[in-house]
This record gives sequence, structure tokens and C-alpha cells, in this order.
Amino acid sequence: MVTRNKYEKAVRIVKEYEERERKRKERRDLEIDEAILKLSKGDYLHYSGGSMSEYFIKGDFYRLTGQPYKHRVNVINSKGVRVNTNMRFFTV
Repeated sequence: MVTRNKYEKAVRIVKEYEERERKRKERRDLEIDEAILKLSKGDYLHYSGGSMSEYFIKGDFYRLTGQPYKHRVNVINSKGVRVNTNMRFFTV
């Protein structure tokens, strides 16, 4: 049987782990965003998935048609249409 102290210790360990993972993910997202903002027109981005669009294929590369700004990028999708979309779907 698990004692109350063991249970509370386990809960504390899980919460600490979740907090570390949340901070790690935030740092990673920030690093990717900074790297994308340094790109310029003509560079390529890797689509990592997440969009509901049928014209983005996971794992493909898409060419930037303009300078990234704020959290938006302009790319040419698989249909050949220029699209302004959220940069969180892409990595460098």
C-alpha cells in the first residue's frame, strides 16, 4: 500500500517534470521562431505538420515568398498558391 508521504512525493516529482518540459518546449519554440525570423525571401522552410490545409504535405519544404514577420510567413503551397500562414507549422 502506498503511504500518503510516498504519494505526495510522487505528485511533486510529476509536477516538477511537467514544469521542466513546459519550459524546455517554450525555449525550443522561441529558438525556432528566432531562426525563422532571420530567413529571407527565397529560403526554404520544412513543414512539420499541424495545419488543416490539404495543400501542405508533412515533411516537404516550402519556399518563402517574403520576409517573415511577427508570427506569419508567406510560402507557396503544394497547389502553387501563395499563402500567408502561421510560422508554428514550420521549422528551419
